[in-house]
Amino acid sequence: MTKKIIWRLKEQPTSEMLRELVKDQILTKEEAREILFNLEEQTDRDIESLKSEIKFLRELVEKLANSQKVVEIIREIERPYRPYPWWEPYQRWTTTSDWQTSANFSDIKTF
Repeated sequence: MTKKIIWRLKEQPTSEMLRELVKDQILTKEEAREILFNLEEQTDRDIESLKSEIKFLRELVEKLANSQKVVEIIREIERPYRPYPWWEPYQRWTTTSDWQTSANFSDIKTF
């Protein structure tokens, strides 16, 4: 683990400003240092975990780059059936070419 110093203030204070605060005994040297810097511990990652992550990402990139699959957005959905009204078979039966187009159902003689 390594310690890293990070600025806590937005703007970097000048040395004169710090000297005046310490000189007037408003701040101690340690407090001025704490105001300026913040100690933060940084944990280093395992070299093996980095290697495995790089290997995974390379395989993923190769897999995606060599893909022959084409993705297409569905634009229209067609119905698999045509909406026939319930009377259409009877209408077809009465208007076939064997019969006259003006034939009525009651004109059909079965006997």
